Amino acid sequence: MSFEKERNMKKALLVCLCLCAGISMAFGGGASETSSSTSPEAAKKTVVRFWTIDRHDAAFWQPKFDEYNATNTDNIEAKYEIYSDNYIAAVDMAFQTGEAPDMIKLDMGFYNKYLKFRR
Repeated sequence: MSFEKERNMKKALLVCLCLCAGISMAFGGGASETSSSTSPEAAKKTVVRFWTIDRHDAAFWQPKFDEYNATNTDNIEAKYEIYSDNYIAAVDMAFQTGEAPDMIKLDMGFYNKYLKFRR
C-alpha cells in the first residue's frame, strides 16, 4: 500500500471514529447494553453500530475498531458489522423495525429513501 493511500485510510478512520463519538455524545442513549458485571463502576455501555456491505475492507477496519474498543475510556463500544448478503434488504428491514444501525455505508442512489426532506 502506498504511503499516500495509507495516510488517506488513516484520515478516513479518524473521521469515522470522530463521527461515532459525536453521534454517541449527541444522542446520549442510542442503543445500549448493560455490562454483565455487577460492580458499581460497571455502567451502561453505549454501542455505536456501523454496517457495511464491503467485506473486502474488513481486514483493514476490524482491527481499527478493536483497537478503539480496547483503548477508549468513554464506555463506548463501536461495532463493525458486515452484511454483504442481501444488504439492501437487511437495511430496509432494520429501518422498518426501528433497529437501524447508527451509521451505514450506502452507495449513491440507494440512500434517498432513508432521508426526510423538509421544505
